[in-house]
Amino acid sequence: MKRIVNGVTYNTATSSRVAESRWKRSDEPDKEFFGTLYQTQGGAFFVDLEITRQRWNEAERQVETEVIHEFDPLSPDGAHKWIHDGDVEIFHNPFGEDPPEAAVDNEPGATIYIRVPAALKKRVDEAARAANASANEWAMRCLEKCLTSVPKKSEKPRRKA
Repeated sequence: MKRIVNGVTYNTATSSRVAESRWKRSDEPDKEFFGTLYQTQGGAFFVDLEITRQRWNEAERQVETEVIHEFDPLSPDGAHKWIHDGDVEIFHNPFGEDPPEAAVDNEPGATIYIRVPAALKKRVDEAARAANASANEWAMRCLEKCLTSVPKKSEKPRRKA
């Protein structure tokens, strides 16, 4: 879909989809809003706001669903705020940083220092790259897998045959 807003073209077909969100407003219960944030090839941001509402068609004597699209250009600050407010699914964050991950306890994380031979470090880096992950993320997943096979204190250790 392509629209011209204030003399500038915004085109969903040639822009990158950044994020989307769906919501309702208590002051307009008959409408449903679905917004998709895009970034143009030139770096500008806009929201394709799809508004769905039920309306009475007197000629047909029935309720019809009407869908309209509004394009809303946003500044980079406005786009940054849009992806970090509310229930938004982010496909690509052009700003490079994400809000902190949710944590159960007050301590966001802990550090383990481990010294390994250079050859092992190289293999870890290669495996992480192949898994499209950081070495830290890859090693963390490996540790989690190892811990699932460790017997709990209440269990008797398994003997090797």
